[in-house]
Amino acid sequence: MKELILFDMDGTISDPRGHVCDEFISLLPELSKRFLIGIVTGSHIKYIREQASFLFHGSHQEVSYVPGDSDGSFGDILIFPCNGTQHYVSSETSSGSRVANMVYSKNMISEVGKDNYYELIKIISKLQLDLLESSVIPVSGTFISFRGSMVNWCPIGRSATDSDRLEFSKLDKDLDLRVGLVNKIKAYLDIWNISEIEIALGGVTSLDIYPSGWDKTYCLPYIKTEYPDIENIYFFGDKCLDGQNDCSIYRECYPNSFSVSSKEETVDILKSKFII
Repeated sequence: MKELILFDMDGTISDPRGHVCDEFISLLPELSKRFLIGIVTGSHIKYIREQASFLFHGSHQEVSYVPGDSDGSFGDILIFPCNGTQHYVSSETSSGSRVANMVYSKNMISEVGKDNYYELIKIISKLQLDLLESSVIPVSGTFISFRGSMVNWCPIGRSATDSDRLEFSKLDKDLDLRVGLVNKIKAYLDIWNISEIEIALGGVTSLDIYPSGWDKTYCLPYIKTEYPDIENIYFFGDKCLDGQNDCSIYRECYPNSFSVSSKEETVDILKSKFII
């Protein structure tokens, strides 16, 4: 029997927008002896390259933690950016470095239609201007990011500082800012009779917007087809409540799902339940 462990990235194996933690990387050689490993995230491949650069180039021996009883090597890592609507495989080369090759990539505009996509961007832009006029939140730049198969809207901007993100996170918890924005987008979409778009809270500062059904469960049918010998799929995520972007795959993989609050908790669970 073959098994797969899928990990969300931000808040699960890394801090939000931070590097994948060294201790998680150090467990990969041992985990890969029993499990196929995958990462499924709402992030674009650009951010995965920044946060998990060891999967794309250079030697994996460069990480801080290298198990003493292992040569540090591990097998293929499945990478599913943009909720699994894009797919790469990171493989080891004969020289010990790693390369990641694209397998597929879906296009949101083709799925929902150009007119509907443009209306969506107009709606988000209007709501962003309303927020700027209210001066309620810190702002930086690059608010709307088109990732090919989804739109990520970050009301404070993708170039926000850590302190800006923390300030927004507190405001969001106190005022339900993002939940309110989700409801406003849905109301506008109803007016335009656009029904094939879903919205989920991504990370701590943004909203993921994508065609219906293109949540993180999108990768599961592909995995089951391409890897028919996999009988169990485990999932680790930190945003598993209703409306959050790990919820659907958490439920789909239950009871083999783990809702975590930090990368440290993920590492602890792996050590206690998955490493013999």
